[in-house]
Amino acid sequence: MGKMILIEDLKEGMVLAESVVNSFGQTLLNAGCIIGSNHKRILKTWNLTSVSIKSDDDEVENKISSELLKFAEDNLKLRLLWQPKLPAEIDLYNSAILHLATKRQVR
Repeated sequence: MGKMILIEDLKEGMVLAESVVNSFGQTLLNAGCIIGSNHKRILKTWNLTSVSIKSDDDEVENKISSELLKFAEDNLKLRLLWQPKLPAEIDLYNSAILHLATKRQVR
């Protein structure tokens, strides 16, 4: 999971947290790709507006056990009547899982 940012705010050296896929389902850039000078142009050519990059918040996620994350995701699925499809929905979904897991971990 990463932080969603606009293509305009993308800077060289940032690392993608998730693969970038076009509207045809083709992978344009893989997760872990280090953004270079030409990537911003490529993403704009495909009319993409945002990408998920790795952030400091990713370190918090790594400290939560996979069992606790799974428990939080299962709990969230019971509450939702839809499946996230759009990048913003997926980011919100993943944020909710992380929030639930963090809240549960503190107890």
